[in-house]
Amino acid sequence: QQKALELQKAEQQKELEKFRNSLKRGDKVVTAGGIYGTVDEIKDRTVLIKVDGEVKLRVDKNSLVRDFTQDAPQQ
Repeated sequence: QQKALELQKAEQQKELEKFRNSLKRGDKVVTAGGIYGTVDEIKDRTVLIKVDGEVKLRVDKNSLVRDFTQDAPQQ
């Protein structure tokens, strides 16, 4: 069981890394802290996300945990 959990965790880590490396401007994301935003700029280790109006936050790329581009309501 322990081995299966380790393999599952490694798979999840791989998926997160793939997600973070494939980010592009306009993607809608969620941080580990629950902040929703739209990717505005991507650097090596950080991402600038637009969260509301003109409010932008620079966050560590590793804090991004989910892409909700497909889930977001169309405007």
